Amino acid sequence: MASPNCDDFLKATAPFALGGSLLVLSSMALVGTVFGILVAAPLVVLFSPVLVPAVLTGAAIFTGVVASGGLAGASACWVYNYTNGKGPLGAAQMDCLIWRVRKAVQVLFRTPPQKEDAKAKLLVA
Repeated sequence: MASPNCDDFLKATAPFALGGSLLVLSSMALVGTVFGILVAAPLVVLFSPVLVPAVLTGAAIFTGVVASGGLAGASACWVYNYTNGKGPLGAAQMDCLIWRVRKAVQVLFRTPPQKEDAKAKLLVA
């Protein structure tokens, strides 16, 4: 049986050295976190009448910004699909609405004696 050389020794001991150093670093992070909580807890209790409404306001603003951005993106996608003729959901209703608006504009801009009859026809239709 051959005697172990230096490379075999390093391969066997390197994981223990790496694991030990990571264990020391993680314990230091844990101690730092506990110390930070101990320092910050009285400040949070002291400023909670200010912080709670501020956090709620910030959350409401963030929710509004995210929601408006999402709705703007969805509407831009819908308009893009509608203008390219892909027929998104609600395209038939939009075409019907456009037709009715055009018809209403034509009816409302007729000569004055016919205007009252035209309005009545529009309301019946």
